[in-house]
Amino acid sequence: MQWHLNGIQFFDHHLYIQVKTKIMYCIDDRFYSEIDEMVESAIDDFKTADDIPSDFSIEYYDCELKPIFKLDAALLSVLLSDHFEENSSEDGDEWDGVQALIEKNLNFDPLNESAPTLWFPTGKPITMSRGAIIEIAIDNEWFN
Repeated sequence: MQWHLNGIQFFDHHLYIQVKTKIMYCIDDRFYSEIDEMVESAIDDFKTADDIPSDFSIEYYDCELKPIFKLDAALLSVLLSDHFEENSSEDGDEWDGVQALIEKNLNFDPLNESAPTLWFPTGKPITMSRGAIIEIAIDNEWFN
């Protein structure tokens, strides 16, 4: 007997947890799911390992999957006051308690947990040396 519950697989009386990790890399605005893809793209113009300049390297970023937004009471309060600006008095005092009202009545966790996600660079550049690049190219038999 096999069944699933929230990503956990159960077989009879044994519990197996499947861990799915996804990694993404980027150079400028190009994203790669495999390090080999990234290297191949970077050295596409070279025919042999000797054609790669001695000072050649690849600077790339690891990426992490993040939600495209995170909504909270403070942000929603600002969005509402901006949207309904015409409903405000000159001093805008009527908006003072709106954030507290939102915090009291709304739970943003389910919305934020379900938000669509995108890959974003971590901001920490990683440099791959010429030697590492050539090793990957040779392992993949890209050069004759």
